[in-house]
Amino acid sequence: MVALAARNLSQLDADVTLQQYRTLVILASSGPQRSVDLARQLNIAPSTVTRMCDRLTRRHLIRRFHREDDRRPVWLCLTEAGKDLT
Repeated sequence: MVALAARNLSQLDADVTLQQYRTLVILASSGPQRSVDLARQLNIAPSTVTRMCDRLTRRHLIRRFHREDDRRPVWLCLTEAGKDLT
């Protein structure tokens, strides 16, 4: 599975790591996620998700937002550029 993802990633000519690509795939398949839930799915610390998402946000592949009904958690979703990569 990892080899397949790595091969697909190399064909995309995208400047993202395998872990960042996994993040994009999860967001593409599951829709918007809270950052803490994404950390659980990736089996990494929430602080690692924050740093990784900082990089993906700077590349305009994801965006962060707060929901109107509960502004405490940070939610993540793909941008159009992020959708194009997945």
